[in-house]
Amino acid sequence: MTTITESQWVNYFGFQRFPFDRPEAGNEEFARPDFLASCFVEPRGFERVFGQADSPVTSLLFAARGTGKTACRVMMDYYCQNGLARLSSAQFGEPNFVLSVPHIRLDNVREIARQSAEDKASPQIFAEHHALEIMRQAVPAFVSLIAKNTEFARKVTNLSKANFEDLSFYIILYSAYLTSPQKEFLRDIGVAMPPIENQMRGLVGQSVAHERSLSWGPILIQQRIGASPLFHLERWAMLMPVTGIKSIYVLVDGVDELMESADDPQYAHALIRPILTNLKLMDGTHHLAFKFFLPSDIETNVLADKKFRMDRGFVIQKLEWKPDDLVDILRERLGALRRPDYEIRDRTAAGFDSLCMPELRGQIEQDIIEITKGNPRRLMNFCSLMITSHCQRDVQNQDDPYQLSREDFEQARLSFEMPVGYLEDITTTQTINIQRLIAEGESEYLEFKSSMRYDYKRQTINKDELGFVIAKTLAGFMNHSGGILLIGINDEGQILGIEKDIETLTKKSVDGFQLAFKDIVRTQLGLENLINTHLYFEELDGHTVCAVLIEKSSIPVYVKTGNDNEFYVRMLNSTIKLSLPETVSYIRSRWG
Repeated sequence: MTTITESQWVNYFGFQRFPFDRPEAGNEEFARPDFLASCFVEPRGFERVFGQADSPVTSLLFAARGTGKTACRVMMDYYCQNGLARLSSAQFGEPNFVLSVPHIRLDNVREIARQSAEDKASPQIFAEHHALEIMRQAVPAFVSLIAKNTEFARKVTNLSKANFEDLSFYIILYSAYLTSPQKEFLRDIGVAMPPIENQMRGLVGQSVAHERSLSWGPILIQQRIGASPLFHLERWAMLMPVTGIKSIYVLVDGVDELMESADDPQYAHALIRPILTNLKLMDGTHHLAFKFFLPSDIETNVLADKKFRMDRGFVIQKLEWKPDDLVDILRERLGALRRPDYEIRDRTAAGFDSLCMPELRGQIEQDIIEITKGNPRRLMNFCSLMITSHCQRDVQNQDDPYQLSREDFEQARLSFEMPVGYLEDITTTQTINIQRLIAEGESEYLEFKSSMRYDYKRQTINKDELGFVIAKTLAGFMNHSGGILLIGINDEGQILGIEKDIETLTKKSVDGFQLAFKDIVRTQLGLENLINTHLYFEELDGHTVCAVLIEKSSIPVYVKTGNDNEFYVRMLNSTIKLSLPETVSYIRSRWG
């Protein structure tokens, strides 16, 4: 048997690295900040969402998971930082900079609210909590921008005394996230930062900072510190034009990435509702606009909120891709990853065609796009599966052993698709037919579990052992092709419900059950994997049944067992634990 390795395949086609790994935009950004910019395809409506920096308007972009929501946010951030913002009247070639402030650490907002709340367990989040976190993120973003642009640094040092003092005040007050090099840079341009070794604890009582007397009087300092962060954000935005920066864009993303918000649209909406319904922030602050990148499952909650002022002309856009757009995404990515010294061979064509045998060319891209249903992340995952399949196959009798074949395509489709009727598109589906699933019985894509905490055999609580069983089942599906777990159904298909589980909880409700489920994922799989699960509840024969829809993971998922980790995968109708050599082999074939 003759096979090729993925490294040989990558080298043969002249790629810098495997072209379909790390499909999430956040990962691309982390790996290489300019990579996404080199192959980004603007979706329809992106220009409207971006808007014009000299007359900024708040925008809301709704998108299903994996369709490019975060990619749009990353690219807007990139355009702002590199002077590529649009203006209503700008000369051709003139750089236009916007201070982009990614507001993606919403767990920080919740912690700020918790620290100031009397009820630490259930703190109420206000717009001021968001404004505080935004200001803390805005200051290092501003310092990074002016440090990269000598013209901005020159303008800051030449500001009027009043503007320089205002700017310095806000920088020092919201310096929590500044790095040591950033503080040194600020000292170099005259901003009186406290010494690096001294933790910043506010300005009250400070008369000297870094051996330089402050000109502000103690009363004025006290008054400004006592003002709302909302006022500070407004004043900060007003200062931007005098530094040469056109405006501020606050980029709100990641609202569904907390444990509580991952599968709870109401919680996700409640998290950002204080700013969505604050008209002063959304439409009443000069030189400031919010850009929301939101999961599509909270669209109904947002637009149905009577406090949300749709009459103010906010840009509301849905992210959708046409087939031609997805072809462009695929081709741009491949082109961006080609080695500069690579010469296209005469026998190859453009795009993904160049990787395939002649009989597939001209149609293969459209076939892949039809299977992946307009989802760029699924598109990349499917292409990855084709290459993985090819590198496991005997290529001894193939004329060109590196070109992908129809057999690779069909094998990838078997691994990628679930049987019709099990799970259509779990990023958009809202209901499933549990009765039908029970009737069909357990399979490669469907598992029954009697309970999550109550042990029917022992007639007692057994949350640790049963929780581990749930965790390894979830991991098995995530490491394979996804699937559905029904909790409250025994092996024979009898409906038991989750009532016995609920009785074991402190919070005896479906909400309490969801929290217990989330705790299993958090402690045994890792919080980041919660995004691959979606819980639905249905009343059947007088019992409540929980259906867990499970997406396949883009990375390997391990189950934590004490100080060790175990790897499980779904095979036929069982969840199998793999040995270390089997795990290594499976991961190499599944994810490359």
